[in-house]
Amino acid sequence: MADRWGVLPSMVVGQVLIAVGLVAVGGSHAFPLMAVCMVLAGAGYGILNPTTTKAGMAWFPPRQRATVVGLKQVGLPLGGAVGALVMPPLALAFGWRTAVVLPAALVALLALVTWLLYREPPAPLQSGAPVAPLSLGMILGHRDLWLVASSTLVFAGMQTVWMGFLVLYLTEVLHLSLVDAGHYLVMAQVTGMAGRVIFGMLSDRLFGGRRRIVLVIAGIGSTVCSLLMAGTGPGTGWWVLAPLALAFGFFGIGWNGVQHTLMAELVGPRGAGTSSTSAASAFPGPGSAS
Repeated sequence: MADRWGVLPSMVVGQVLIAVGLVAVGGSHAFPLMAVCMVLAGAGYGILNPTTTKAGMAWFPPRQRATVVGLKQVGLPLGGAVGALVMPPLALAFGWRTAVVLPAALVALLALVTWLLYREPPAPLQSGAPVAPLSLGMILGHRDLWLVASSTLVFAGMQTVWMGFLVLYLTEVLHLSLVDAGHYLVMAQVTGMAGRVIFGMLSDRLFGGRRRIVLVIAGIGSTVCSLLMAGTGPGTGWWVLAPLALAFGFFGIGWNGVQHTLMAELVGPRGAGTSSTSAASAFPGPGSAS
């Protein structure tokens, strides 16, 4: 959609689907219907992720792209953290249906703001004519894209296991309280947000636009953290767990923006939206596991 119809209509459609899906969830009275409505809202998010990556690729030069996409990717864990703080009190005060409809209204408002304020960048030209988007077959036939997507599956698996099972591991194996275990998860989220920006800046400035070296660093750091966590057990102190959570957040969550940038750059601006979808489908995002 983004490659063929443009960023603006795709972003608006994605936000409208999220808003409609969440409003329908708030009005549903049966779990199967609620699940269908959540799928609709999820489809809207699926449109937004690669579309916003394409927008960053189109508006910014290569020397700034990884930083911009990293900043964009901060929105997911930051929004998840804000939602975790705001939504439970709203649900307790006004009911869960109202708590679901409120963010739907905010997303609908953002769709309107996007429609009014966002402007498409000038279309790239080739021999004086607009450049046609790449076909899906050409993108799927890109060898390097498959290699990066396959490595993304490994990165995403490691991140999802950490984010999905860290609290469970700390409470059931290390016998921490739920509140204390949650603090370590928050630590990982915070350094993950910082890592997405810092890795982007390193890629753009220190490494001159090279993306793979940053992903290698993130992969090595994530692996070391995982091996060290495997050696923990009952009695492991906070002076071990806190640095581990902070370090994994930085390495194991911070890689995301650089990887999105690399996927988009491999095929160029004509196929940036479709190629970014390969990354998004390999990993929907840390908010999903949370």
